[in-house]
Amino acid sequence: MILEIVTPRKVIKEENVEFVSMEGIDGSFGVLADHMPLLAQLKIAPLHYVKDNRTELVAVMGGVARVMSNVITIVTEDAEKAIEIDELKAKKEKEDAQAYLTKKAEIADIMKAEIQLRKALVKLRVAESSKRI
Repeated sequence: MILEIVTPRKVIKEENVEFVSMEGIDGSFGVLADHMPLLAQLKIAPLHYVKDNRTELVAVMGGVARVMSNVITIVTEDAEKAIEIDELKAKKEKEDAQAYLTKKAEIADIMKAEIQLRKALVKLRVAESSKRI
């Protein structure tokens, strides 16, 4: 089956895979070949996929997953493969977001900072998890 991960700027991944696991807003789920058609909203979370018996990780920043005819298409605002994540930059993004959350700010700004914090935490989780695989 084919996994496509698409952002407004580029195609992150397009290749044959054996299995994909991701986190939807209603819970985690996995997809194998010949899965029934599916449309799901995704959380800001790691996406795992298996290719040639190797597990790979991608930090997915929310979006939508569509499964149809052995093609899994992820459309997301942004995504980063584990090997492309700059851990120092992600740690700085995390610290900046945490610092901003301690300030008194407008609700909209707090929500933006919380999203930035979630994104940074997912990047760090993906980068750290990929070292253990």
